Amino acid sequence: MLPVTMLVFVTSPAHAMTDLNNNIPGEFSSKFEKIIEFSSSNSRLTCDACRSAIKLARRAALISKSLLPPLIRRLCTELGDGSFGDSTLCQQLPWDRQITSKLNRRTMMDKMMKRSWSDWAPWNQDDEDDNDEDEYGSSDSENSTFSSVAPGAYQGIDDNINNANNTDTSTSIRSSFLNDIYNVLRLMDPDSDDSTYFCYMFGFKACPLPQILEPDMSGWWPPRPANAKAPTPGGSTINVLHLSDVHLQRNYTVGAEGNCGTLMCCAPNSQHVPMARSGRDRSIVPADPFPAPPLGYYRCDTPELLLDSTLSDVVVRGKGLQKRMYYADLEDVDLEQGEDLFYTDPSGRELRSRPLAPRAEDGLGFEFAIFTGDMIDHDPLTISYEDSVWEEEQSLRKFKQYLGGIPVYPVLGNHDTYPYGQVAQERSGYANLFTWNSNLMADLWSEFGWLGSGPDADAAIDSVRRHYGAYAVTTRGGLRVISLNSNFWYMWNMYNYWNTSDPDTSGILRFLSDELVACEKKGQYAWIIAHVPPGGIDTDAMPVSASAFSQIIQRFSPHVITGVFFGHTHRDEFQLVYAGDVTRHFEDDGPGRTPVNVAWIAQSITPLTNYNPGWRYYKVDSQTFQVMDSLNFYTRLNDTFDANSHEHGSRTTDWHALYSARDEYAPDDWPANKPLDAQFWEIVAHRIRDEKGRAADGDDSSEEADVRWRDSGFAQKYTNFGYRMSPHTPRCVSDKCRATNFCYVTSITPLQVKSCKQRYGLA
Repeated sequence: MLPVTMLVFVTSPAHAMTDLNNNIPGEFSSKFEKIIEFSSSNSRLTCDACRSAIKLARRAALISKSLLPPLIRRLCTELGDGSFGDSTLCQQLPWDRQITSKLNRRTMMDKMMKRSWSDWAPWNQDDEDDNDEDEYGSSDSENSTFSSVAPGAYQGIDDNINNANNTDTSTSIRSSFLNDIYNVLRLMDPDSDDSTYFCYMFGFKACPLPQILEPDMSGWWPPRPANAKAPTPGGSTINVLHLSDVHLQRNYTVGAEGNCGTLMCCAPNSQHVPMARSGRDRSIVPADPFPAPPLGYYRCDTPELLLDSTLSDVVVRGKGLQKRMYYADLEDVDLEQGEDLFYTDPSGRELRSRPLAPRAEDGLGFEFAIFTGDMIDHDPLTISYEDSVWEEEQSLRKFKQYLGGIPVYPVLGNHDTYPYGQVAQERSGYANLFTWNSNLMADLWSEFGWLGSGPDADAAIDSVRRHYGAYAVTTRGGLRVISLNSNFWYMWNMYNYWNTSDPDTSGILRFLSDELVACEKKGQYAWIIAHVPPGGIDTDAMPVSASAFSQIIQRFSPHVITGVFFGHTHRDEFQLVYAGDVTRHFEDDGPGRTPVNVAWIAQSITPLTNYNPGWRYYKVDSQTFQVMDSLNFYTRLNDTFDANSHEHGSRTTDWHALYSARDEYAPDDWPANKPLDAQFWEIVAHRIRDEKGRAADGDDSSEEADVRWRDSGFAQKYTNFGYRMSPHTPRCVSDKCRATNFCYVTSITPLQVKSCKQRYGLA
């Protein structure tokens, strides 16, 4: 919704611009009237109107931005007595922080929609500013780039707002989003699929999704080796920690409202709004006002106390695990003259080294850890740049504090930037708006020693700076870990909406494929870690980029890629990658398409929304790096609530083992020495769809006093684990719910999701 609204904001001064600037021809007036009509009514936005809005907005983007606010205000003032003046274009507060509140709670929002655009202090200030600089402090040059000083482009906006005595910092993020939209409008070809994509994603599907063919990537790699096959596990295992989605909430305030009407609660300005009724257990969390407990709440992000509790449990359980093994280079070993020591690494190469005992100061049984992103909280419309940096740095320093010398391989999530979701490609001309973040990560990860030492680590840190936080590094055991910035296929990144026919405008996918080609030549195994899964739902990833990513996974599976890991969804989930057409669901092509890999999606530490906090570690074969088991842990957040006084919850919580994937999901005949590979998870996927359970005659919307439905079938068990037994765990007993989950776990691209949903009548 926000980008569509912003487009209307940008195009609103078109009538006035016709007189003031010859770059806006009058022939657009009729098309603009259609856009205005949409903004003041509940009518559906048409594809033509949406594309016209983009064309007009692009024309406006080429005009000095300092002219736009007074023109918008003038238009709203001159037409203020009619339906246009009463429309959301002129009446809606630009810093309304909660989109869902506008949609679902119109009465509350109507009280806030009395003020006009002319009341917005930053716009009044623009009248007094006679210079021609835009909000970035840069000239009007269409192809200009901006300083990467941390980040000066956005910091100037915050300064303007503070000078205007506006205490609501959400104006800064709105203005920043507006500037990113301006930048993308300058790059887009409005007569191409660029505008069609945009109108499909953000215009309530005003335009149909453009036809998408499989990208031709045959030139990216050599022919697949004839002998490529899945490796055979060696028998011994190591332990690998997986953490995800911290979402540290800097302004978490004990006693603040937990049942609020905004995207994230427990903040100083949170206000109570009754929660909608649903078919979930409501005995723990009533719709009444609920002061935020010390350890967190189901509608809030992670307080520091909860992050400390999580990492403390990781340490306690990690100390009880088998010690990891270090390997020393030959120069660190005292040898007799002529003596050689050899160690065969997982790729089969003999290295001149020897095993050493673990260092005493580590004391944890994890070989290494992966962190699949999202350190920043869920309030992107109000968060400041300073809060963003603080939440990123504090999260990472907590990891270092508790995990000590354990190498941690992190990725950046969709929230881990400023503004939310945004990062620009180098060739766009705007990349250095965001280099502050990749430089910050490079500095911290280097300081902590997470990416190792020596030439390989130096190259990895350099890659973090040059490749938007992405890198590749080899672990001490020989595994190649390839970390990607998934914002380059994330739908909310505005910079993905130019040159949309190119699956890899950033070069991040070519970086991945080149790394995998090198691994294949060396006989080295690889893991891929990123944040946003490209499949599962059809509204999170750009279809062309997701299709390219899927082709890469297919090409190098299962003989090179032995693990793919994501976060983002906050649920404990998985997604299968099938051989064949990446634009169609595997069932559409009949029998013969087999799964070649599986993506592991980790549960979140944050309880937002309605989850119990959790974490996991994997038992991994030490030679092939295939996952042999997943051990999952959680805490019952509702146990920390004081039933007699919600104002005084507990400051401590007990953590529990939730489940072992092998114990809970493996068929009776699944060999103990066989990994939990794609074939394993395909069996799980079909059980989710087919095993109805004894309570399958019910539906998912009814509300029952007891919770026996939690044991009603395989799909419900999968859902229980996904929510970590939260009191808000949804029912999943209907055919529709089971089919929806099946489509989710068997689709690695948005097009496969759509294809599957159509097959099951869910579209």
